[in-house]
Amino acid sequence: MNAKDLTKSIISIGDLGLVSELSIAESRLVFEQANQLMTLCLEQIPIQLPNSASVGVQVARKYWFEKLGTSDELESALMSCLYSLEKDMADVQPQTREHFAIRAVMC
Repeated sequence: MNAKDLTKSIISIGDLGLVSELSIAESRLVFEQANQLMTLCLEQIPIQLPNSASVGVQVARKYWFEKLGTSDELESALMSCLYSLEKDMADVQPQTREHFAIRAVMC
């Protein structure tokens, strides 16, 4: 699915009613599609991503689109991004575009 189709799907499921009224399956679908949409958006960041963020996007794509990754791989990629920020002391106050890109991938 492309970003436009994912957005339409998420909105159409949301139109079914309040989030609290969604079934577990519908809630899971919205969650998965929202993460797929976020992954597509991250792939559009117009700067060279630092290695930890680039790997994080690759892991997210593998997990959310290809259903091949594991939650442990997602956690490892998240921790790698966090360590990358911590070494620059940017985990609390990002200072550069690269820091903000890493933070976006962490979300």
